[in-house]
Amino acid sequence: VGLRLRVSGQSINAYLNPTAARGGNDDRQLQGFSEKGDAHLGYTVPDLLIEYAMRNTHVPVGPWRGVNTNQNGVYLECFMEEVARAAGKDSVEFRRALMKNHPKHLGVLNAVAEKGDWGKPLPPGVQGRGIAQFMGYGGNSAATAEVSIGKDGKVKVHRMVLAINCGHAVNP
Repeated sequence: VGLRLRVSGQSINAYLNPTAARGGNDDRQLQGFSEKGDAHLGYTVPDLLIEYAMRNTHVPVGPWRGVNTNQNGVYLECFMEEVARAAGKDSVEFRRALMKNHPKHLGVLNAVAEKGDWGKPLPPGVQGRGIAQFMGYGGNSAATAEVSIGKDGKVKVHRMVLAINCGHAVNP
C-alpha cells in the first residue's frame, strides 16, 4: 500500500553538467524510480514517496557505464523480494499485482517467468530460483536465475533466462 524510497549519493551532474543538478536535485540519481525519463518505476503503489539527498564529497565522480540505473535496479528488486516474502506471496504474483498499469514491465516479467519455469520444481542440484525486472535506458528487462551454494560457500549459477523489450530496432 505504500513505498518510501530514500536515495542518497554523489551527483555526476554536479561535476559534469551542473545545470542538470539544481537546488540539490539530480534526477539522474533516481533512474528507474521516477515516472519520467527513460527509466520508469514498474510498480503502481498507492502511496509513493521518493526522496533524494545529494551528498557530494571532494572526490569527483563520473559515468560508469550504467550510472545509477544499475544499483537502483538491484536495490529495488531485492527489496521487492523481501516484501513479497514478508507478505507470504509468490515473487512473481506479488510483482504482477503491482504491475497492472505497466504492460512493458509486466511483459518481460511474464516472459522470463514462463521460459524460466517459474513455479515448477527445481532441477536436481539447484537450491533456489530468483526473478527481477527493471527499466533502464528506454528498455525493459527481466531475468530469472537458478542457483545453488556449494559446501565451500560459493554461489553457482546453473541457468539464467533473460528478456528485454528495447522497443523498435532501427538500422539507420
